[in-house]
This record gives sequence, C-alpha cells and structure tokens, in this order.
Amino acid sequence: GNELSEARFSPIPIMADVYKAVDCSFCHEKDIKWGRFECLVCTDYNLCRKCYDGEQYGGSHRLYHPTQPVLDKEAFFELTKSILKPEDDVDLCCPLCGQRKVGVAKLLQHCLLKHPVDADRIKCPVCVTFCIPQSQDSVFVYKGITNHLQRHHTERGLAFFCDTCDKAPITRNRYMCLICDEYGQCDDCFKGKRLDKKHLPYHPVQVVLPKEDYVAQNPLRETIYRCPFCGEPDFSATDLTNHCHELHLNCRELRVICPICAVCRLPFAEYSLLKDSFVDHLENYHGLLPTGLKPKSGPNECVICLLELAHPSGEYYFRCLHNNFHDQCVQKWLSTNPTCPVCRANRAFVRVLLE
Repeated sequence: GNELSEARFSPIPIMADVYKAVDCSFCHEKDIKWGRFECLVCTDYNLCRKCYDGEQYGGSHRLYHPTQPVLDKEAFFELTKSILKPEDDVDLCCPLCGQRKVGVAKLLQHCLLKHPVDADRIKCPVCVTFCIPQSQDSVFVYKGITNHLQRHHTERGLAFFCDTCDKAPITRNRYMCLICDEYGQCDDCFKGKRLDKKHLPYHPVQVVLPKEDYVAQNPLRETIYRCPFCGEPDFSATDLTNHCHELHLNCRELRVICPICAVCRLPFAEYSLLKDSFVDHLENYHGLLPTGLKPKSGPNECVICLLELAHPSGEYYFRCLHNNFHDQCVQKWLSTNPTCPVCRANRAFVRVLLE
C-alpha cells in the first residue's frame, strides 16, 4: 500500500554522528559527547552529568524541559555489536510531557494514547540516545513524534523490499549486497541467482535472518559475518576486524556496507554505503580494534614468488586493491586462479567499484 511505499523511500538518518564534538552548554566542559543529557526542546543544549545533577540551566533552557540521557561509550558499542538489540531496555523520555518509558514500543504507545494532538519542533529521544544526526535542514522532528517513531524506529516502518522482484515486505531471510548501494534480495531471488544490471554475481552478500530466528538460537551463533571486500564468510565481529586489518588496509577507498550494521538492524542505519573507511567504521561505531594479528610478510616481497619486489604492480587486478606482486607473477597466477593471491577476492573492474 501507500504506507509501505512511503516507508521504502522516506529519508532517514544514515549513521550515528559519533564524530560530532559536544561541549556542556552551562559549564563549557569540553567533549561530553558520551553520557551527556540533551534537551529535547532547545536547539542545541547539552549538559554534563555534574550540571544535570546540579539542576543547572541557562539561556532559553528550563528545568521543566524534557531531557534525554545519551548512551555512554561502552553502552553504545555494546548496542552496535548486539544482534538481539538491547535498545528495548533503554529509558526514553517523552519529548511532549517528560515521562520516561522503557523501549521504543512503550514510548510509541504512550504518545499515541496521551498525545493524540502531536507537536512540532521537538527532538526524537531515540535519535538523541543513539547519537543520530537529524536532517540537514533541522535538528527537530517536524511531522510529529508518533509519525517519526513509526516510520524510522519500528520494524514495520523499516520494512525491506526485494530489489529484484519488488516483493514487499521481505518477511524471511534477506540477502544484503555489501557492494551495491541499498540492494537486498528475498530468499527466492537469491537462491534463483536472479541479478540485475548493477548487482553482479561476485558481489559479497550478507544473509540477514528475521530477529526471531536469532532469538531461537541457543547459544547465539557469532560467526555469521561476511567480509565486504573478499567475500570470505563465517567471521565473528572480532575476527572480521582482524581479517580486515590484516588483509584489507589498502582498501580504504572502497565504499562498502557494514555487515554488522545490516545484521543488527541498528536504529540509526539506513544500510547505505559507508562514508568513511570500513576499518575506521569498525573502530568508531562498533568499538572494534584488531587483536592478536599475525606478523605480516615484508612489504618488499612478492607474495607469489616470495622474491624481492622493487615496486608493487602498477595495475590493480582485484577489487581488494592488493598489488604486492610482480606483474608477470600475477598474470601467470590469473591463468589458473581467478582470485587474489593475498585474500582470495574476486577479480573485478576496480575503476567501476571506486566510482
């Protein structure tokens, strides 16, 4: 229906704005981005813990204004790595009356029952809690908080469509391409190997199960992520981080979709191509740093023949952008192997992927 079509194309925030610098609006303490308190009425008013507990205020801010606590850094990273989303247990402040409700569902129910006449120029407590940047035009919700919650923070509002057959919505497994910009397939199209002009067979694809299927797993399987560069499957979040730091640090210019964000269905994710590099995203949005990496081979050694390499290959043969081999070695390699000798990524037209 029209409601589902609107949900498909409505613009929503892309990623949590973890880079934004925030200072206390009262005592001017620097960098209080994590664990701060943000007014849901004022344009840009944030308090540190000390000023909030001391009931300090100034300017246009008043003590009776609804104020939402922002997650601390550890809680934020815990959320962004959780397949079974814990945001249902987060206290959310109603921007209309200041009452606190646990989880999006209870907040939405409260707003529908208590505030049938919605108000403009208020902030969404979910967006504030998870550091979600608002639209470029305004930091406020202008079409009402209930409409915003329904469209951007509920499973129905974020309904997924198959981009091959337009089946709507996908209720079972979804297959998310990690290369194409917002391209997902239903189970039938993926298993039937149906493609279109932009989605190609060598693109890494991340399977996303319905939430109830993850809930039913006991214990929860952790090795479910696929590398967006070479397509290798069955990584845990930590192992994926190690793998990318070990083999794909030279892929920073390639824009990909984060498989962790796709699987976790994070409340701030539109599943768009990342604007920053994937390894930076893993650190800044998921708190994932490499651990226990194996020592790398020398930078002046061809990975195929293991002889001295004066200069890396001047050509890029693979979408992973590895080029630490002699041209003659990789050309011989390609006569029998269609994948990268370093990470096993498929051969592809790199120039197209970089655009």
